[in-house]
Amino acid sequence: MGSFIARLAAEKYCMQDKLIIMGTGGPQPISGVGEAFLRGEKRIHGSRFISEIAYSLMFGNYTTHFEQDDRFSWLSTIKEERDIYRNDKFCNYFFTVSALIDLVKLSRMANRNEWFSSSVIKKPILLVSGKDDPIGDYGHGVKKVYDRLTDKDADVKFVLFKNCRHELLHDICADRVTEVIKDFCRS
Repeated sequence: MGSFIARLAAEKYCMQDKLIIMGTGGPQPISGVGEAFLRGEKRIHGSRFISEIAYSLMFGNYTTHFEQDDRFSWLSTIKEERDIYRNDKFCNYFFTVSALIDLVKLSRMANRNEWFSSSVIKKPILLVSGKDDPIGDYGHGVKKVYDRLTDKDADVKFVLFKNCRHELLHDICADRVTEVIKDFCRS
């Protein structure tokens, strides 16, 4: 969610000299169908309802890519980091249908044509993602964002970290990610 919020805030306020986007996702062609389903769940059960069906449809395949039998395996290759997340009451919760609707909207807004034509793309952009991050569709979704930016002649750099997942700064590549960010900021 954070990368989508950062992208939209950068578009709205455009106060940054450079933009670093970590662990973002590309366009989701069926997001309209998902949102319609979630709105139905909200109408039937209320905005604070936690839909197991919606969770399964949206996030159910996030862990199937990994050997660990752990619903947080998509976050990091490091078990201790996943345990920190698992034991944090502010991280270990399920989204309500209302929050899931907001997440779908954020993704769609961050990937709309207007974002890729906004003044935010006139400044240097760094895209970093884990090759094994399901949010970025294992590199493919982030590559779509990169391709759309390069199609608009944006000054964009894209670095994909092999064997890393969503939480890059809490994974085995954290030092390399930090160096890439420092180099980008210095350039």
